[in-house]
Amino acid sequence: MIDLRVVVEKLESRGVSEAEVVMWKNRRIRVSYTEQPNELLDLDTISLGIRIIINKRIGVLGIEDVSLDRIDEYIDQAISITKTSPEDPNWRHLNRSYGKTDIPGVYSKELEEVSYDKISSLIREIIQSIKKEDPDAKVSRGSLSINNVELSYTNSYMSDVVTRKENSFSIYTLVRIDTSEGTGSFSDFVIGRSLNKELDVYEFSRNITHKAREFVKAEKTETGKYTVVFENIVNAAILSAVFSPAISSENIYRGRSPLVNKVGDQVLNEKIEIVDDGTVGEYIGSREFDDEGHPTQRTVIVERGVLRNYLYDSYYANLMNTRSTGNAWRSISSSPRPSHNVLVMKSGSESLDDLIKDIGRGVYVVRVIGEWLSNPVSGYTQATITHAYEIKNGEICKALKGGTLTMNLYEGYGKNLVDIAKETRKVPRVVAPHIIISDVSIS
Repeated sequence: MIDLRVVVEKLESRGVSEAEVVMWKNRRIRVSYTEQPNELLDLDTISLGIRIIINKRIGVLGIEDVSLDRIDEYIDQAISITKTSPEDPNWRHLNRSYGKTDIPGVYSKELEEVSYDKISSLIREIIQSIKKEDPDAKVSRGSLSINNVELSYTNSYMSDVVTRKENSFSIYTLVRIDTSEGTGSFSDFVIGRSLNKELDVYEFSRNITHKAREFVKAEKTETGKYTVVFENIVNAAILSAVFSPAISSENIYRGRSPLVNKVGDQVLNEKIEIVDDGTVGEYIGSREFDDEGHPTQRTVIVERGVLRNYLYDSYYANLMNTRSTGNAWRSISSSPRPSHNVLVMKSGSESLDDLIKDIGRGVYVVRVIGEWLSNPVSGYTQATITHAYEIKNGEICKALKGGTLTMNLYEGYGKNLVDIAKETRKVPRVVAPHIIISDVSIS
């Protein structure tokens, strides 16, 4: 196995100012399926990321399928890349604060030891449950994945190596129903740390199948302004696409956020509280330290609508004369960037069913696509509605599809916020409740 400390020492002996080395050991099991399991991927990989600094010149080298006998060659490549890179006049130093946050539950022995037979059995159970719910239903696409990750990190300011392990499962299924009246489809997923505790096969299959049947006769969403119920999964997608970039210290420093110089100001409705919490084991995105070796933490972002903090890695913390919040993320071939670990929006006290009773005319948006085309610099939010329901006089009525919803996030989550439901959902790196917003344009 590669000794990361030896790699750092070799780099320093070649005259680099600072060096860091990060190694990923990944095992990914993925079974795809339609009407039966039909493809198995079981892949073990070792990847290496090297970042070095020579007189404020920064070079990054990422290596997949690492070979032990080519370490000196990798070092030569990293140094060559760095020498031809432009200087960064803002460079201070690599992260100097390292360690671990104790996070029970972030790694599951169950998932490490799961068998192919167990995975195949679960998939067959899902397919059979879908068929039992509706004989016309067909699984168009599905996959069950198990990801086991071990990350090790060290740099010039450390005398040892810090290592963390986390794993998770994800299961996705798309169901389609073809009838003489039309075609309906619906997809959903579940993520978690334990298949035994967090996957209810019957409920998962039943929900997808019933929704696919309901959308066989879906009608086009009419243009207008509505009170919109955003399903928790849609709320999570908006938070990730529009709000998260706005609280990144990189975008704050570079003036690419509407929240520049807004700490202490009321930026959202007073009902909204948001934290970034990378310390809860059941949340996918939690980890014992970030991708620079800095311990993760719980950071209050919005408290009663007031902006309290941005999210930092060590680079932007140094530039902005503060400390890292443990939010560095990276790929093997890039420098770290600040981003959220797990955004958590506080839920409300009433159920969604009770809140819908107070809506006279509205749209309940269940799924969208294209929210990534929103503009986090301005807060402009847009998404294409794929699945929704009409709300009339406090009741959910016919299924709807199509239409583009638009709003400004800071108005929608500000003065136009109606309420927040108590039901929440975990998605990768976000935990969010249903949210109700007035005056949303749909065209």
